[in-house]
Amino acid sequence: MARITYGDKSTAQVSPLPEDQKWVSADANEVKESVNALYDINGVLVGVAGAVVDIGEGEVGQVLISSGVGAPPAWLNSGELPVTPFFSLTSGSQSGIYVEDGANSGRAKFSLVGGNPALDLAAWSGSSWNVTVGGVVAYQSSDDVADPTLCTAWTIAGGVAPLPDTSVLYGPVVQETLQQLAERGAEVLTGNTLWVDAVNGDDATGVSGRQDRPFLTLNAAKTAATSGDLIYVRPGDYTIPSNIAKNGVNWYFEQGTSVSMVQDGEFGMFDDEDTAMSFSVGGFGEFHMTSASEDFSFVHAITTRNDGTNIKVTGKSVLASTSAVTPFGSDSSGAVAGIKGALEVNFDTIESDGFGYCVHWENGPMHVTARRISGGGSGAVSGHSPAGTMTGKMWVQADEITCQYAGNTDTVASQSQNPLAQMWIRALEINRANGGNAVHNQGGKLYVEAQKIISDEDESFKSNSVFSDAQSWITAQKITGGSKQILLTGGTAYVDCPHLEEGPSQTVGVDVQGGTLYLNSQTMTAVNGDGVTISGGVCNISGLTIDTSGSATKNPIVKSGGSLTLNDCTLVAEATQDSISAGTAQTVVSSASKCFQEVGANVTVEGDLFYNQGGPTVGQVPTANADGTWSWT
Repeated sequence: MARITYGDKSTAQVSPLPEDQKWVSADANEVKESVNALYDINGVLVGVAGAVVDIGEGEVGQVLISSGVGAPPAWLNSGELPVTPFFSLTSGSQSGIYVEDGANSGRAKFSLVGGNPALDLAAWSGSSWNVTVGGVVAYQSSDDVADPTLCTAWTIAGGVAPLPDTSVLYGPVVQETLQQLAERGAEVLTGNTLWVDAVNGDDATGVSGRQDRPFLTLNAAKTAATSGDLIYVRPGDYTIPSNIAKNGVNWYFEQGTSVSMVQDGEFGMFDDEDTAMSFSVGGFGEFHMTSASEDFSFVHAITTRNDGTNIKVTGKSVLASTSAVTPFGSDSSGAVAGIKGALEVNFDTIESDGFGYCVHWENGPMHVTARRISGGGSGAVSGHSPAGTMTGKMWVQADEITCQYAGNTDTVASQSQNPLAQMWIRALEINRANGGNAVHNQGGKLYVEAQKIISDEDESFKSNSVFSDAQSWITAQKITGGSKQILLTGGTAYVDCPHLEEGPSQTVGVDVQGGTLYLNSQTMTAVNGDGVTISGGVCNISGLTIDTSGSATKNPIVKSGGSLTLNDCTLVAEATQDSISAGTAQTVVSSASKCFQEVGANVTVEGDLFYNQGGPTVGQVPTANADGTWSWT
C-alpha cells in the first residue's frame, strides 16, 4: 500500500447529474485523505519483509501494523538466517522480535532490540545463570558473577543456534513460544461444536470448540462431547465399532459422509439403549449397518426404546444389510424402529435387504419421510403394537414403498395386537414384487393413501383380523391385482379407488370371504378371472362398472354366500354368461343399478336392478321380472 500523492482537486465543471450521482473534487480529496490516514497508521502489510506487528502490553490478538517504530534490525534481511518476521512486542524499554526460523524446523527465535532479559527471573544453577520460561530454561549465561546484571553475554537455550554476530541480541522473557502463538493465530473457536475430519483429524489432539483441532473418529468425538454439543462431521468414510447416540449431543454430517458399522450385538448406530435421550442428527450422512447376528433380535440402525426418548434423524440414506457370512434371510438387520418414545426420520432412501423389518413401529409417535423405502424379508413398513396403552401413532410419507424380497411377506403390514393402534401411510406407489401382498392389515387401524397399489403375484390389498380387529381406510387412484386386487377374510375395509386393474396372473378381482367391505369404484375390466366373488361377510359396492364381456367363461359377480349390495353399479357380461352367477339360491340387494345380461336362475334381486336388453321402444313399459330385476316389455 502506498500514499496518494496527487494534489487536492477542485471542481471546474458543473454536472447536470442529480446530486446523488455526482463525483466531485470533494469526493476525490476525501479518498486521498482516508487512504493516507490509513497508511500513516498501518504502514506496510503483514508478511512483507520488514513488516512488524506491534502488540501493546495486555493486547494479545489486537494487532496494529507499525512502520518506522520498532523496525526490525538489519540481520532479519541479511540472508544469513532464513526467517519470517512474526510480530514485535513492546514492553517498557524492551522491544522484541519473534521470528519463525525455517532453518530450524520452525523453532522459535527470541531477539531483543537493546536491553537484557528480565533478570529478576534469573537463577544460578551452579554453573550458569538461567532464565526459565514456562518451566523450561530459555536463556543462559555462563559468566561466573555474583549478580546476573553483571553478565556480559546471554545465549538462547534449548540447543537453538545463537543469532548472527551482526547484532548483539538477547531474548525477552515470554510465556508462549512462537509455535503456541502461531497456533493461536490459526485457532478457530466454535463454541459448543466438536469437529471430525477423516483426513486431518487426530483423536489425540482433538479438542471441543476448535475447528482447527478435529477428531479422527466419531466414537472419540462422542466420548469428548457433553450435553448441548454439536458434532460436525466432514466428508469421508467412517467406521464405528458401536452405538454413537448420546443424550443431548447433536450431529451434523456434510455431503460425501458415509458411516458404516458391523453389528453383532444388542444395539445399532443411533440407539437410545432403553435410556431416555433427546438429540438430533442432520445433514447428508449415508449410514450402512451390516448385521453379523443370527439370533433374530431384529436390531435396527436407528432405534428408540424408551418412553422418554425424542430423536430426529435426517440424512441421505440408511441401509441395513446382511453380512457375507450370514445366509440371506437369517440375520436380524433392520433400518429404523420406533419401539417406544418419539422418533422422526427423514432420508432419501431407507432400505433393508436382510430379514429384519425395514421400518418398524410399536408405540410412541413415529414420523418417517423418504423418497424410497425398500424392504427385505420382513417387508418395508410394519406396525406391531402390543396390547396396552397407546402413546402415539405412526406416519409414513414416501414417493415409493416397495419390497423385492422373494418370499411371502408384505410391503406394508399392520400386525398390531392393539386394535387402537393407528398407522398412516401416504405414497405415490406401493408395490410388491416376487410374492406377498402390497398392503395387508391383520390388526389395528390402517390408513393408506396412494396413487397406485400393485402386487405382481398375490393380493394388492388384504384384510384379516389375525392379531386384533383390523380396520382399513384405503384410498388409491389405481389398484392392480396379482392374484387379486382385494381379498377380505376379516375386519372392516373402506376402499375408494376409481380404477381396479386386472393383472396378468389375476384369478379374481375382489374376493370377499369374511369381514365387511365398502367399495367405492368406477371401472373394472376382467378377462382372466371373475370380477367380484362373495362367499361370506358383507360386501357393499357403489358406482362400479364390472366388465367381463371379453370372456365367455367369467362373470361380473359370482355369489355363493354372504351379503351383497349394489349401489349405482353396471354389470357387463359376455352374451352367454350371467351378470350375477350363483350355484345355490342367493339374494342380492340393488339400488339404481343395471345389467346387460340376465342374472342366474338361483339369484333373486331385491330393490332396483334394471336388465337392459335394449329399448324402450314405442309401447314398451317397465316390467318386473321373476328374479326381481325389471326390464322393458
